[in-house]
Amino acid sequence: RGVALADPANGDHVRQYAELAAAPGVVGLRFHLLDDDQERVFHRASSEIRRAALDTRLIMTFQASPGHLGPVAEIARSAPGLRVVVDHLGLIRWTGSRSNGLA
Repeated sequence: RGVALADPANGDHVRQYAELAAAPGVVGLRFHLLDDDQERVFHRASSEIRRAALDTRLIMTFQASPGHLGPVAEIARSAPGLRVVVDHLGLIRWTGSRSNGLA
């Protein structure tokens, strides 16, 4: 099973996500929120994206930098039935010493 990279700039989310949900093995949508432009594009379409994801029961996965997690929290709060995954723990970077046993 896998997730499909979703384009939040594509205006026909309902049709696009219904087609993806019907594809064999597709269980989710992946969004990149790594910079201000990606966040802005996603935010403009977030209501329609949320509705389409709920209608298709697709999981929403996000690769988002720490400064761009706001839309992820907003969509998760607004749709408790939506399954949301924050990929790579929000790209948090470890900057501590390795002497404590953590890699």
